[in-house]
Amino acid sequence: DPPDPVLAEVADRHDSTVDAVALAWVLGHEFVDVVLSGAVTTSQLHSNVAAAELDLSAPDRAALQTLREEASEYWATRGALRWA
Repeated sequence: DPPDPVLAEVADRHDSTVDAVALAWVLGHEFVDVVLSGAVTTSQLHSNVAAAELDLSAPDRAALQTLREEASEYWATRGALRWA
């Protein structure tokens, strides 16, 4: 699936990847100490590490906030997926 246009736009603005932007947004929350990633390749790992240095602006954060999904919706959707 192609990345969400909002996420892609923020990534382009920062000359970054969508996964780095997503991780940077999560890391930017005061209650977050650790973010788990599923990096498989070295390029994914480099992108994930770069997220720690990504400085998202207030408008970036506001745009990304529109993508937020309530926990109950998230788990209901994931719970309905076939995993086998």
